[in-house]
Amino acid sequence: MLSLARSFLVRTKVNTRPIHTENERTLKSYGLKILTTPDPIEKVRLSNLALSDWKNKKITLNRSDHDPILPPLFPSRPPKPICVEPQNLPSQKTVLDSGVSVSVYMLHNLAHIELNAVDLAWDTLLRAHSHNDIPNEFFSDWIEVACDEGRHFSMISEQLQRLGAAYGDIMAHSNLWRIATDTAHDLKERICIIQLVQEARGLDSWHRLVSKLKGAGDKESAQLVDQICFEEIEHVAKGVVWFKKLCELSGDDPEILFKSIVKKHVKHLPKPFNDVARAQAGFEKSWYTNL
Repeated sequence: MLSLARSFLVRTKVNTRPIHTENERTLKSYGLKILTTPDPIEKVRLSNLALSDWKNKKITLNRSDHDPILPPLFPSRPPKPICVEPQNLPSQKTVLDSGVSVSVYMLHNLAHIELNAVDLAWDTLLRAHSHNDIPNEFFSDWIEVACDEGRHFSMISEQLQRLGAAYGDIMAHSNLWRIATDTAHDLKERICIIQLVQEARGLDSWHRLVSKLKGAGDKESAQLVDQICFEEIEHVAKGVVWFKKLCELSGDDPEILFKSIVKKHVKHLPKPFNDVARAQAGFEKSWYTNL
């Protein structure tokens, strides 16, 4: 998840309902545990464990579980970075003038986005859990997305360490959880806005980000971001596939619904578009060109 957007204050809210222990190993218990775990490293570890257990059939959907527990309003977060309202966030110039390098500034932003993306994937999984008409393949895809985002977060964190920095060193903000809240009621809206808008915007910014890092003389970070952006194509592709399948289940025209959802939540899509990467993801140009 590479889209940078304006945001609101993200605060940790603890779910006071009892959560399942890791030993129970159901998809729902994994999701709740990850969303209420503040440590990013532990979120990544649990996501990878969930994928392994899922592939080895050690956990199932347990569709007979009608427990109405929903994901927490906000996922748990570490004490740092400090999250502030967008208008209170220091400008890029202020941060760079304080001695932070361009590479650290950019990578820290991306790390924050990737961590949000891990939680977003699990929030989506839990909300899809109650839909009995959604096949197991959807859950397989979204667990993989969560693990990919976790791996990207880990890769960026390691690169920050090599640059003498760490995730949490710079104030952060995120619009992703406002979007999560706005789309919590509708799975099609969630996939449309996260995968087909936000992640697709990440593809649009791909070459600009890589070029900026190269311009700063940081070829290693540029190669890392290039790899991550390439891998995000698959996430957009999964979004396209499942948005169309969900539209088929509901009897909606996917292109018409996509445009309607975009106008509802983001009004318009900024150019330029990375048409090549979008096409590789199966994203039809007619859907987004004139929005």
